[in-house]
Amino acid sequence: MNKYKLFADKLINMLLPHSQRGRRHILWLQSLVSPLQTVNDTFQDFVIEKRIEANMTSRVFHFEWYLNHKFRQYLVNQEETIQIDHYVDLGVPYYNDGETGETYNVIYSSSYDWSAEDIDEQPIPLYWGYEGLNSIGASFSVTIPNITISTEIFDVMLRAEIDRYRLAGRTYVIEHTN
Repeated sequence: MNKYKLFADKLINMLLPHSQRGRRHILWLQSLVSPLQTVNDTFQDFVIEKRIEANMTSRVFHFEWYLNHKFRQYLVNQEETIQIDHYVDLGVPYYNDGETGETYNVIYSSSYDWSAEDIDEQPIPLYWGYEGLNSIGASFSVTIPNITISTEIFDVMLRAEIDRYRLAGRTYVIEHTN
């Protein structure tokens, strides 16, 4: 971010008159400007973090990246990542019409009366792969690899970030892998 970068060498060269540009004067001015340079570096880090937070959304791939960016320092293995498992609702069920040669699924109306049909002809529901995961009562789960600090402290920090960016009405579960 060059917008907020303080170029100390250029600043010193602009402030010193041409007749005073000796090594001793330049080193003295550099020692005066070094605290300002340190504050500027801290401010640049702050600006980058605030820019990331301003661009954050609750979309899963942004959210996973943000959580990994924010909490990577606490992970034992830096190559492992925090993952979000998003549970999907069943929605409209898919039904198979019972024909063995058919390769497609037929969606029937839920109001269709199957009482007159043969029991073998009634549709068999096909469900999503994540149906069992939805039974825990959460919209998504956050899986955490091994961490260097205690899980209680880490969970509090993680919950604060998740609660800031999650959608209203969505619930979550934090799972630690060991």
